[in-house]
Amino acid sequence: MLPQTVVDFIEEKGFCSFHNGLFTMCSPDEMRAVTALAFGADNDFHHRNCHVFGYTAFGVLYCWSDKLYNFRIELPLNVIYCRALTAPENWPP
Repeated sequence: MLPQTVVDFIEEKGFCSFHNGLFTMCSPDEMRAVTALAFGADNDFHHRNCHVFGYTAFGVLYCWSDKLYNFRIELPLNVIYCRALTAPENWPP
């Protein structure tokens, strides 16, 4: 469900935090309820195929989707940044 480089990193380091807890690697399964609340019934994003693999202490979630690639959710601003949707010419079909 995640890119191999992220899987390799997690296998080597585990689910850990960096910079005194400012960034934390997490299990996508533990964040499934958060993505379900954030996305609701959105057509482009769905909690079954969008996976959070890390988050910051400031409410920014780092995500992966096979369809949308990497994107982030900024919970305090209620914003999703997804280059695959805003600049699709830069992404593979």
